[in-house]
Amino acid sequence: MSDEHQIDFYDISEALHGFQRYLALTTNLVVNNEIITHSTALKNARIYALPPEEGSWKILAPIVVACTAAYHVGTADKDTPIGNLAHSIYAYVIQESLGINPDFDKDLGQQIKDERAKNPNFPELTQSKIDSLIEKCHNSLQKIHRPIIASETAKQAEILFDDGSGEIKTTGSFDRKTYDYMAYDKEDSHETIVIGRITSYNVNTFKGRIYIPKEKRPIPFMLADNARRSDIIDLVTSSLSASALDIVTSNDLRCFVYKTKSRTDRLKFLVMTNVTVVP
Repeated sequence: MSDEHQIDFYDISEALHGFQRYLALTTNLVVNNEIITHSTALKNARIYALPPEEGSWKILAPIVVACTAAYHVGTADKDTPIGNLAHSIYAYVIQESLGINPDFDKDLGQQIKDERAKNPNFPELTQSKIDSLIEKCHNSLQKIHRPIIASETAKQAEILFDDGSGEIKTTGSFDRKTYDYMAYDKEDSHETIVIGRITSYNVNTFKGRIYIPKEKRPIPFMLADNARRSDIIDLVTSSLSASALDIVTSNDLRCFVYKTKSRTDRLKFLVMTNVTVVP
């Protein structure tokens, strides 16, 4: 949003580049169930840019999906399974990136589970796969802030999704506070202990999420190099299995970690150096 109805050319070009890449990577996951790194690798869909509308520098980006794609996104009605999924994933990626941390299991994860129960061919999208997408979209979403931070020719940005009934705000706004959250990391120099249970884990990347009752939300983590031992991995996967079966007893872990926090001390990430079972 720009009060003067004009915005720095370079800054908006960078912001739009970030916006397009976020759309391309997310759309490709929904349509093709695969993670890509470059937006030019998008298959079975094309993202167009309509002429900017007069006002607070507003641009429309319709997404058209090829009829050969397994599912349709963007043009699909929000009340259809894939339309719902598209809206939910676009929102989830941005919310997670901005530190809002929606509940995957109760929201998007449950939606995927319900649809797969009805249709075995529905995309099997795990939290670890979507976490990988979020990681790859980080720099792109950070670029959206450039007119706000660099030239200061804008005050905020909003991403809206039109489901046919009008404009719907999917995630809230990008502003200086969200930029600070994304761009600023404060790493603790001392090791601490957290107690929690594993809710997702990727054996290939050694990354996952751990639900910490004190935080009341799952926190992303990575096993440090010295913690990638079979005994620790067994504890992590056992806790994950217990969580998946809703076994809430005897699957809590004591984790020795280094914390990464935002400028406002919100916990963002953990590096685990050792893991033991809570007695």
